[in-house]
Amino acid sequence: MSHWIDLRQDADTGIESVRAHFTGHAYDPHWHDTFLVGVTEQGVQQFNCRRVRLQSTPGQVFLLEPGDLHDGLAPTAEGFTYSTLYL
Repeated sequence: MSHWIDLRQDADTGIESVRAHFTGHAYDPHWHDTFLVGVTEQGVQQFNCRRVRLQSTPGQVFLLEPGDLHDGLAPTAEGFTYSTLYL
């Protein structure tokens, strides 16, 4: 498995950003206290949210609201890369 995560926080606004790559299982179900705006850069990102299984492919933008329970995995061998902002 190949995973990496680059987490940053803007000193002035406190807005956090994440750029990450996962293969296979990415993360267990969890939620955030903030809005999450993300874009899939590479590969296929699959996640369950609001009782629906969703897939995001390169260029697709997704929005999760505070409290949205979600998980994540890469259904293909190449994995996926994405970027997010936590607002």
